Amino acid sequence: MKGLYAEDFVRYVCHLADEVPTVYLFGGMGDFVTPELIEEKAAKYPKWYTAERRAALYRHADAGVRGFDCSGLVKRWLMGGLEHYHHEPALDWNARRMFDWASESGTLDTLPEEPGVLLNMQGHVGVYLGGGQVIEATTAFRPNGGVQRTTINMQKWTDWYRHSLIQYGGTA
Repeated sequence: MKGLYAEDFVRYVCHLADEVPTVYLFGGMGDFVTPELIEEKAAKYPKWYTAERRAALYRHADAGVRGFDCSGLVKRWLMGGLEHYHHEPALDWNARRMFDWASESGTLDTLPEEPGVLLNMQGHVGVYLGGGQVIEATTAFRPNGGVQRTTINMQKWTDWYRHSLIQYGGTA
């Protein structure tokens, strides 16, 4: 596996938040939203994909919009990003498993001022940029959600952690 550096990870999530059209898609890892993808996810997660949510997603189908959920934001980068994606089942972890496999973690009151560390709350993960800034894939804060910039106090984050596969404090 190539070197996975926190600095590159931060550039990737900033690019998604600032330049790539996205929506929140439960179970999504950055694929383009299509009717087929919506129905595939709806069959797998029927409780989340209500008729109202599916209708909202259909408005973005086949329009060059990518769908992410919070862990999919992280996993897509670990699996090669937008350009070099290759699904790796061994890396297909949900937000809880990512936290459980952290190389280091702590409560939010011990958060290091280190871009690329991950933030945790029950069932959710975000990427800390430093200075109180966060990027996360969420349904909150804008219609249809997606990958977006937020601040640390906009969510009820409880912990921070370093992902076991990401190298912190170094560059390529």
